[in-house]
Amino acid sequence: MKQQNPRKKPPQKTPRAPHRPWLAPLLIFLIAFAFRLDTVFTGPSSHTRVLRNHEPQSVAESLVRTGQFANPFHTPTGPTAHLAPFQPVLLASLIAAFPGDANYETAKQILSSAAASLQYALLPLVATALGLSRTTGIAAAALAIATFAFLPKKVQPIETQGTWEAAYAALALVLLTMAFKKARPAIFGLASGLTILVIPSAALLAAAYLAIRKQKLPVLVALLTLVPWTARNMLVMGSPIWGRDNLGLELDVANNDCAASKFVINRHSGCFVSRHPNTNPAEAAAVIKEGEVAYNSRKLHDAVTWMSQNPARFATLTAERIQLFWFPEIGSSLLGIITILGFAGAFVLYKQNRSAFWTLAIPLLVYPPVYYLTQNFPRYRYPVLWISFILSGYALTELFERLGKRNRSMQRN
Repeated sequence: MKQQNPRKKPPQKTPRAPHRPWLAPLLIFLIAFAFRLDTVFTGPSSHTRVLRNHEPQSVAESLVRTGQFANPFHTPTGPTAHLAPFQPVLLASLIAAFPGDANYETAKQILSSAAASLQYALLPLVATALGLSRTTGIAAAALAIATFAFLPKKVQPIETQGTWEAAYAALALVLLTMAFKKARPAIFGLASGLTILVIPSAALLAAAYLAIRKQKLPVLVALLTLVPWTARNMLVMGSPIWGRDNLGLELDVANNDCAASKFVINRHSGCFVSRHPNTNPAEAAAVIKEGEVAYNSRKLHDAVTWMSQNPARFATLTAERIQLFWFPEIGSSLLGIITILGFAGAFVLYKQNRSAFWTLAIPLLVYPPVYYLTQNFPRYRYPVLWISFILSGYALTELFERLGKRNRSMQRN
């Protein structure tokens, strides 16, 4: 009688490492936040001195003192739609929550730093939402952190200073892109409307994404999100302004006989000072006399007239501003490399993933043009800079993957 063999035990499986999708974003956030806190507390901008006479700060102080969304300029001019509501309301909330200039300014800069860091922490999730690898998103975040770390200290406050909405605008566009790809219709519509209230120059982008989704509910929710601000402006300003009303002023300041392509030159030459109501009491008096909406309408007419009568100079200014938008002089070598690498990544992505390509290309096509027509500030590029990091990360991961395949093929042969 044969002895029966005991049953063989099945080979034990090697336990898989637990999946932690939150780990990479968390590490990215902590590293990015640490760099930004270093800028807040050791950089050239004071974290205790409030930068007054900047329009968002002026409106925020008006909200705290009087409860009115008003007086964006050094000379009080009354109720305003010169700015979108998000940034002044945020600053007013911080003033109320953190009394005292030092407490307020420190909290403001830390919060802006956190928003900038969260933007980069979300890049791996953006990449997967686009159908790209998490590695692409991690590479993009690493490029962003490295670029920020090596930029001159005087440039870094674009993210950390917090008076303007740059960090929050970039975060809003990141969240809008994720909502466009993955969110339910109502959430996508809400993200579209809120993005416009943060940065109205992204309205064309939101409209393009809404059109691509071809759903009625997101459009309805986006419009409803804009109703309170639009209704307020209809009642207070006499015009249904859904974003902000300063386009005419900005075009006039940037397109005239004394204008240069950069704000810093216009400021030093006196061109900006002579034409802007925040620096020229006569212009502020004109705002009061005509009313803000009518004043901006007149400025728009003046700017368009100048453009049509000076086509060569207007073309030169526009060309210079396009160059400065994509290849800024501040930190030019680093940001220039990121821009070129991003264009290379876009070329490869177009051939391999058309859906992801157009999701990232549309913002780069419809967001910048208004800034080609107005004087250049380095912060204008920032809300879409993360797209260049994503495309650069994609270019690098594709390059390394192809080099790896080539090496493995050579080893087999």
